[in-house]
Amino acid sequence: MLIEGLHLEKSFRTRYVETKVLDKVSINIGSSEIISLTGKSGSGKTTLLNAIGLLAPPDHGHYRVKGEEVDLSNIASHHRIRRERFGFVFQEFMLVDYMTARENVRLVASAESSRLEINAKIERLAAELEIEHRLDHYPPQLSGGQRQRVAILRAVMNSPECIFADEPTGNLDSRTGARVLRLLRSLKSKGCAVVIATHDQEIAESCQRQYQLTDGTCKEITTN
Repeated sequence: MLIEGLHLEKSFRTRYVETKVLDKVSINIGSSEIISLTGKSGSGKTTLLNAIGLLAPPDHGHYRVKGEEVDLSNIASHHRIRRERFGFVFQEFMLVDYMTARENVRLVASAESSRLEINAKIERLAAELEIEHRLDHYPPQLSGGQRQRVAILRAVMNSPECIFADEPTGNLDSRTGARVLRLLRSLKSKGCAVVIATHDQEIAESCQRQYQLTDGTCKEITTN
């Protein structure tokens, strides 16, 4: 199993109130699986996505990557796991507007690679995503679909074992959204797992497995 989470809990605190957003949630993700997280707005799906992606780790519970227990209090280990094993695709793209597409992708490239190696890999992956002709443009000069493909390029740059995508089609028209989903699903053939948080039931049911969140609790439901 690539990722295992058992009895995960996550709360958010303000000065006077503590709100539990994840309540003893258990989830597992196998290598090359495509999994969806569904639920109404406020159900906790983005919180769960960020928790298992170690962007905002759980407060309590057990979390393992390939059978190895991860210390939920060790921030340095979370950073290493994210850098070496995970990739992220955000609904709002999260690109730096004053940097070109190429520069945005280069930000996450391994420091162990030479500039020549990094550029060659960017060119190769960009060609697969059909955005090689837009690498030297800035995000405001790109369409929504092109920006999302740059975000996917950035996510796969370090050959992650799992990609976490939060509403990856939420800001796209249906045709462009379908293309982005095809790109994400194609990563399965490269041995990469994909976890998609979505409110779109059609997308959810097209995944291999589906976890449904309700008020911070989670259950796996059968997909056809």
